[in-house]
Amino acid sequence: MSYIDLLDKNKSIQAARHEMEHFSDLYKLHEFKDIYEIGSGTGNDSVISIINCLNYDAKEINKIDRRDRQLEYIQKVLKAISKLSDKDELEYIYYKYVKFLRNIEIDEMLNKSPRSRARLASKALFNMALLLNVEVYEGEDKA
Repeated sequence: MSYIDLLDKNKSIQAARHEMEHFSDLYKLHEFKDIYEIGSGTGNDSVISIINCLNYDAKEINKIDRRDRQLEYIQKVLKAISKLSDKDELEYIYYKYVKFLRNIEIDEMLNKSPRSRARLASKALFNMALLLNVEVYEGEDKA
């Protein structure tokens, strides 16, 4: 029996979908936050920034550590996405979780029917489960 045969495909796909939605949320948060920071910049903001720098405490340092962990996670998932060998799977994951397109828009972009896209999504998410090491074995519950 092969390794793949020992896996619960549906639960692995659910686990990958959960991971990818989490990734997508973090990606949006940091992408828009960075754009916002670049766009702002009044004199008052710089004074407030200096005051905040002088008042750093453990809580602020923990926020920086948390942000660093989130960025590491984003990089890990982006690296896994880049390892997808099937072009259609790669495009689906990119459009869905990086560009935040809706399924109907993805159908048009990939020139697929909703059913074909659903099959492609299942294959792509199963492969992402393997790449992210979130696959679920038969009989195992992934919370």
